Amino acid sequence: METGTRVLATTTEISLKGGNRPWFERTLTDNVRTALDDLPVEAVHRPSWRVLVTFKREVDFDDAAKRLSTVFGINAIMSVRLAGHTFEDLIEALEKALTDRSRSMQPRLPVLPTPIPDFLEAEQYLLEMESRADDL
Repeated sequence: METGTRVLATTTEISLKGGNRPWFERTLTDNVRTALDDLPVEAVHRPSWRVLVTFKREVDFDDAAKRLSTVFGINAIMSVRLAGHTFEDLIEALEKALTDRSRSMQPRLPVLPTPIPDFLEAEQYLLEMESRADDL
């Protein structure tokens, strides 16, 4: 079971004339809140063509995604994890995510090695991890 505190949903294009687009966007946001009404929603934001839902605590992603899939105008739904502000933070978050996934899928994915020191090694590392997953 995958859990998380953020879910990102892409929306279908709302191309309207007559100045009623803000009303449709508010309605979409209200419908997202309604679909998730008994989950601990902290905030619902509408960055361009997306809906970002932040929860107060971890929730079951499959449950949240199933609920969001019933909202008209939602196109795709994905779990989101914060990775920090630096490349090193990104690599650390990636390693943690892959390690967590490998534990839940054992023995299908290898345990990940120590952190990666620079960008070129990171690229090689990611390519190696991708090829290992394909070989399983």
